[in-house]
Amino acid sequence: MAPINKSTRLGVSKPVTRKRHASRSQPLSSDSESDSDLPPQSTTSSLFRPKSTTSQAASTFFTHPQPTFTNGARAPDNEVDENDDDSDLDVSDLATIATRVGHEVDVFAEALDQYKDALASEEQKRDAALRLVTSWKDHAVDQVKRLRKQGQAVRARETFGGTGQGQGSVFSFRGGEGEMQKGGKGDKEVRRWQAEADTWDLVRVVLKARYPSQTEVEERRERLVSVGKVHKYSGQEDVWQAFVLGDEVARERHLVLKWLEQAADAEEEAKDKDMWVNGWMETRERIKGAKRMRLGDDAEVEVRSGKEILVSNLDPDAPSRQKRALEKGDLVKDKEMWKACFYMLRKGKPWDEVSEWIAQRNQGWRAASLGVAASKDVSVGSSGPASGALWRRTCLIAARTGTTDDFEAAVYGLLGGDLDSVKKVCRSWNDHIFAHYNSLLMAQFDSFILQFNVLQLPSEFARKHGLCGSNPATGPQGARELVASLNKLPALAKEMRTPFKLLQSSLVGNTFSDLCRNVGTAIAEAAWKDEPSAVIKPVHRSTTEFKQGGLAEGVISDDPDALRVITHTLIVMRALDQSHFTDSSHDELDNVVAGYIQLLRVAGKRDMTPLYASLMAQDRCVASLAQVITDDEDARDRMDFIRLMKVYDIDAIAVINGQYIYQLDIVLASSPAPARPLDILENTSEDLYPGKRIKLSGIDTEITPDEEGLITGLSVFYLIEGHWTVTFSALSSACAKLLSKGHFPAAVTLTTQLQFEQLSLSKSPSLLARAVNVMNPDHAALVFNGATPDHARKLQIMQREAQSYYDMTLLVRAVQSLLTWRKVEHEFASRVPRPASTPAKVRKAIEEVQGAVEPILHGVLGGARDEEEAQTFRKILELYVPDIIVGYISALCTAGHMVSREELLVAMEVATVVAGEEGNGIARAFRDAGRMGELVRVFAEASKILLKLGEVGKKRTERRRGKAAGRDLGIWEIYG
Repeated sequence: MAPINKSTRLGVSKPVTRKRHASRSQPLSSDSESDSDLPPQSTTSSLFRPKSTTSQAASTFFTHPQPTFTNGARAPDNEVDENDDDSDLDVSDLATIATRVGHEVDVFAEALDQYKDALASEEQKRDAALRLVTSWKDHAVDQVKRLRKQGQAVRARETFGGTGQGQGSVFSFRGGEGEMQKGGKGDKEVRRWQAEADTWDLVRVVLKARYPSQTEVEERRERLVSVGKVHKYSGQEDVWQAFVLGDEVARERHLVLKWLEQAADAEEEAKDKDMWVNGWMETRERIKGAKRMRLGDDAEVEVRSGKEILVSNLDPDAPSRQKRALEKGDLVKDKEMWKACFYMLRKGKPWDEVSEWIAQRNQGWRAASLGVAASKDVSVGSSGPASGALWRRTCLIAARTGTTDDFEAAVYGLLGGDLDSVKKVCRSWNDHIFAHYNSLLMAQFDSFILQFNVLQLPSEFARKHGLCGSNPATGPQGARELVASLNKLPALAKEMRTPFKLLQSSLVGNTFSDLCRNVGTAIAEAAWKDEPSAVIKPVHRSTTEFKQGGLAEGVISDDPDALRVITHTLIVMRALDQSHFTDSSHDELDNVVAGYIQLLRVAGKRDMTPLYASLMAQDRCVASLAQVITDDEDARDRMDFIRLMKVYDIDAIAVINGQYIYQLDIVLASSPAPARPLDILENTSEDLYPGKRIKLSGIDTEITPDEEGLITGLSVFYLIEGHWTVTFSALSSACAKLLSKGHFPAAVTLTTQLQFEQLSLSKSPSLLARAVNVMNPDHAALVFNGATPDHARKLQIMQREAQSYYDMTLLVRAVQSLLTWRKVEHEFASRVPRPASTPAKVRKAIEEVQGAVEPILHGVLGGARDEEEAQTFRKILELYVPDIIVGYISALCTAGHMVSREELLVAMEVATVVAGEEGNGIARAFRDAGRMGELVRVFAEASKILLKLGEVGKKRTERRRGKAAGRDLGIWEIYG
């Protein structure tokens, strides 16, 4: 499957990003030196909230089409730090959200599109997932490198006197180059990008540990066979390999520990490596001074800075053995040295490297005290008796009883697998999980060794100094409970409010599905806070959960970067292990993807949305894309989008239907229905009129942007080939709702732009093999006379399906003809002097009125499919037919003066039609509207006008009779 490529036009196998939306954005990046400091974001939550809860720009995201923003630079994040000033980041503006997402959405979509088919293949999905995640991790790492390189250049310019902002610097728009310094906005970006890179690396670790490929399983089995059964004389590496290869839990813990080591803080390491120590110099000088004064070894000399007694010897265990102190300067350096040792071990540095580093600083005794150095292939000390079991217990005793400094105890605690001593120096979630996993892994390894290698130790000693005595968690459930308990620690509360740390903890604790459900719920609560959402399904929490307040996972949906990461991780995980996500959580999980689609919309990356929508349930896919397609203001752009949907096997017709329903709902909700939507009549006492006349001002034809969007959406039906039934069903439904709710100008525009005749001519060939207007009797006769019986039957069905829309176009046409007549007759009546003969324009105008109203008199909108539609049609007739009929009578009366008395006789016949043809629905429309009395008065006034015209002679009357073509004039016949 080809990747998304902007240079590729539609018609190829995969989607493009159309240039009208945006050029690709320039990325800004971020990272976490220690991802513990990353703050919760508050940007994308505005995408999910209704209009009453956020700024006008952002709040209408789920109810109105959104603008496209093209500046894709990824803006910095606001850190949870009281010293930070983030007042320059406006999180309520959609433009800010658009700039945050950068071109990452392009990179991620292209990669996902490339591997989409492979993810759906049982044989390829695991390897595809691993390659996909690795590519995303590499992208984040590249951003970290790029930003750090730019930061170095910025600092170099500042160092050598640069004063201006470097052109092209990604940080110049945020207020100066100095922001790349520690704690600046650029530094935060580096840390955020590093946090993302660490997260993707952890996803990769989880995939390797929990979803091994068949090839890897076989290779592991072969390696285990080659190692053979281990025994007390087996080599260190063989023992370790047998342990890790044979225990899935141990293997995962080992991989997680390696990930934690790689993700450790790099800046702390750089600082520690600059340290130089030359022994306890201050303490040595004090001891020498005491000896020069010939004080004995038992003499008690106080340290300079307090009342503590100074040690009398310089051997390493003197402070703990004598229970005495060092001079303050030496004590500080000693603590720093142990701290440096701890963090080097914490970062996974080999013991030989740590020992060498210590020895270089004149601390050879510390290097010696580390004892057994592990090889590069073995993560724990395994030399000595019982594969290091005795050595680990020695370190355990030192950690618990033989130290005076917490970091010294923590160093030996790491070496011995102790938990309590290491926990004291843990400052982040990563440190805590490292301490627990290190202790658990060492305890597992110790138990494994003692199966074939017995330690000759006193039972009381073995019991007292057993490994991992305070942390018995085992297996996947143990990991879940461990992570849950750590997440509740008050010291980690701030860190656990950061999005990437929530993601990482869910991956380690195997609770990622729970996290996704909670994020989907948070999105739903934001979307449905004040009014319904079109694309996000509601999710109801229990009363107890709701009382506990908002979901902590909401910080992920509020952060555009975290939302992108969790969405793509969810896609990969669902492809690998659908059983991990229960059926009951599909709505919440699809809410996550739907939320990301909204992010793509606001970033102007709409052509990417079908890729993600295709991964949701059918109804969610249609609902999301129905909203997205409304963002294209041109019907032909929507056709491009439709062709794009077909690439992903998405039901384009369902989406088109969905988008018109979505836009129609917006239109109907935007304004209340007026009591008299037509209102084209006014009272008058002029003799020309029967007490009523059509307003010269006509009606307001201006439509709202929402109505224009609806009509543009419906115009797509004109462009797609065929689909007769769907087209006229949609047009009939939309036009009926517009008319029944009083949106007459929109109905006029709709029927004008989507003319029935043109629609019929364009869509009939696919069904009848010829272009016909199915409502034109001549065209229909051609089909009936010259076509096959199948075509004749199809024509009848097509007529029935199109009848309602056709009837509504007749109603609109009748109103338009009456308004046109009013202008023509006013122009004629206003001319001075009056023309001797009636102009052809006047005659043509009244003929058009009669031709337009005649079908109304015979009855329209009588073919409702159900009771609901019947009620809608009845409402339409009630709202519009009375004005049309009264206006028609008024027009005929004025035409009786301007054209001929024949028009007055036609007006009198309308009364017969209204009273005699109940099926046409006219009388009922007047009754429903409460205007029957008005109709009677108009007829009475029309009869008076007819009588007032006077006698003109029998010959002329006979000529009129001939023109009447068989009309029975009855009592209205006037003789000269």
